[in-house]
Amino acid sequence: MPDDQPPAEWAGQIDTHLVHGFRLNEVVLFQRATRTLVITDLCFNIQRTDSASARLFFRANGMWRRFGPSRIIRALAVSDRAALQASLERLLAWDFARIVPGHGDLIERDAPAALRAAWPR
Repeated sequence: MPDDQPPAEWAGQIDTHLVHGFRLNEVVLFQRATRTLVITDLCFNIQRTDSASARLFFRANGMWRRFGPSRIIRALAVSDRAALQASLERLLAWDFARIVPGHGDLIERDAPAALRAAWPR
Protein backbone atom coordinates (compact mmCIF):
# COMPACT_ATOMS: atom_id res chain seq x y z
CA MET A 1 0.00 0.00 0.00
CA PRO A 2 1.40 3.46 -0.88
CA ASP A 3 2.68 5.69 1.89
CA ASP A 4 0.60 8.75 2.78
CA GLN A 5 3.68 10.93 3.32
CA PRO A 6 5.27 12.86 0.45
CA PRO A 7 9.00 12.62 -0.18
CA ALA A 8 11.01 15.01 1.99
CA GLU A 9 12.00 16.99 -1.12
CA TRP A 10 8.32 17.96 -1.60
CA ALA A 11 7.90 19.42 1.89
CA GLY A 12 5.95 22.66 1.83
CA GLN A 13 5.29 22.31 -1.90
CA ILE A 14 3.21 19.19 -2.48
CA ASP A 15 0.91 17.47 -0.01
CA THR A 16 -0.34 13.92 -0.49
CA HIS A 17 -3.23 11.90 0.82
CA LEU A 18 -3.89 8.19 0.45
CA VAL A 19 -7.66 7.93 -0.13
CA HIS A 20 -9.13 5.62 2.49
CA GLY A 21 -12.10 3.38 1.76
CA PHE A 22 -11.05 3.16 -1.89
CA ARG A 23 -9.66 -0.15 -3.17
CA LEU A 24 -7.49 1.42 -5.86
CA ASN A 25 -4.90 2.81 -3.41
CA GLU A 26 -5.22 6.29 -4.88
CA VAL A 27 -2.83 8.93 -3.65
CA VAL A 28 -4.04 12.46 -4.35
CA LEU A 29 -1.48 15.23 -4.80
CA PHE A 30 -1.98 18.89 -3.93
CA GLN A 31 0.51 21.38 -5.33
CA ARG A 32 0.24 24.41 -3.07
CA ALA A 33 1.79 27.06 -5.34
CA THR A 34 -0.64 26.43 -8.19
CA ARG A 35 -3.55 25.34 -5.94
CA THR A 36 -3.86 22.20 -8.07
CA LEU A 37 -5.29 18.85 -7.01
CA VAL A 38 -4.10 15.86 -9.04
CA ILE A 39 -6.26 12.72 -9.03
CA THR A 40 -6.22 9.50 -11.02
CA ASP A 41 -9.28 7.23 -10.76
CA LEU A 42 -11.29 9.03 -8.09
CA CYS A 43 -13.09 11.05 -10.81
CA PHE A 44 -13.18 11.23 -14.58
CA ASN A 45 -13.99 14.22 -16.79
CA ILE A 46 -14.41 12.85 -20.31
CA GLN A 47 -15.74 15.67 -22.48
CA ARG A 48 -14.80 14.55 -25.99
CA THR A 49 -13.80 11.58 -28.09
CA ASP A 50 -13.90 10.75 -31.78
CA SER A 51 -14.82 7.15 -31.05
CA ALA A 52 -18.52 6.24 -31.11
CA SER A 53 -17.83 3.04 -29.16
CA ALA A 54 -15.93 5.01 -26.49
CA ARG A 55 -18.83 7.47 -26.19
CA LEU A 56 -21.21 4.55 -25.77
CA PHE A 57 -19.00 3.04 -23.05
CA PHE A 58 -18.62 6.39 -21.26
CA ARG A 59 -22.38 7.04 -21.39
CA ALA A 60 -23.18 3.54 -20.11
CA ASN A 61 -20.81 4.12 -17.19
CA GLY A 62 -22.19 7.55 -16.32
CA MET A 63 -18.98 9.38 -17.09
CA TRP A 64 -19.70 11.10 -20.39
CA ARG A 65 -19.48 14.88 -20.16
CA ARG A 66 -19.68 14.95 -16.39
CA PHE A 67 -17.08 15.12 -13.68
CA GLY A 68 -17.24 12.19 -11.30
CA PRO A 69 -16.56 8.52 -10.80
CA SER A 70 -17.77 5.91 -13.25
CA ARG A 71 -20.50 3.49 -12.25
CA ILE A 72 -17.86 0.74 -12.23
CA ILE A 73 -15.71 2.70 -9.76
CA ARG A 74 -18.71 3.44 -7.51
CA ALA A 75 -19.73 -0.23 -7.52
CA LEU A 76 -16.36 -1.92 -7.19
CA ALA A 77 -13.75 0.48 -5.80
CA VAL A 78 -15.48 1.77 -2.67
CA SER A 79 -14.70 -0.49 0.26
CA ASP A 80 -15.75 1.79 3.14
CA ARG A 81 -18.08 4.70 2.36
CA ALA A 82 -17.47 6.47 5.71
CA ALA A 83 -13.68 6.28 5.29
CA LEU A 84 -13.98 7.56 1.72
CA GLN A 85 -16.11 10.49 2.90
CA ALA A 86 -13.53 11.32 5.58
CA SER A 87 -10.80 11.33 2.92
CA LEU A 88 -12.89 13.56 0.67
CA GLU A 89 -13.36 16.00 3.56
CA ARG A 90 -9.59 16.08 4.05
CA LEU A 91 -9.10 16.85 0.36
CA LEU A 92 -11.80 19.53 0.46
CA ALA A 93 -9.95 21.22 3.35
CA TRP A 94 -7.07 21.97 0.99
CA ASP A 95 -7.24 25.34 -0.77
CA PHE A 96 -7.37 24.06 -4.36
CA ALA A 97 -8.71 25.96 -7.36
CA ARG A 98 -8.32 23.34 -10.13
CA ILE A 99 -8.34 19.59 -10.55
CA VAL A 100 -6.18 17.64 -12.97
CA PRO A 101 -7.83 14.24 -13.45
CA GLY A 102 -5.90 11.32 -14.84
CA HIS A 103 -8.74 10.78 -17.30
CA GLY A 104 -10.24 13.72 -19.16
CA ASP A 105 -10.24 17.48 -19.08
CA LEU A 106 -9.15 19.84 -16.32
CA ILE A 107 -11.61 21.34 -13.89
CA GLU A 108 -10.67 25.01 -13.73
CA ARG A 109 -13.76 26.55 -12.13
CA ASP A 110 -15.50 25.75 -8.88
CA ALA A 111 -13.20 22.75 -8.36
CA PRO A 112 -14.09 22.11 -4.70
CA ALA A 113 -17.81 22.21 -5.54
CA ALA A 114 -17.22 19.82 -8.44
CA LEU A 115 -15.42 17.32 -6.19
CA ARG A 116 -18.13 17.55 -3.53
CA ALA A 117 -20.88 17.03 -6.15
CA ALA A 118 -19.03 14.05 -7.66
CA TRP A 119 -19.18 12.16 -4.36
CA PRO A 120 -22.32 13.32 -2.53
CA ARG A 121 -22.87 12.05 0.99
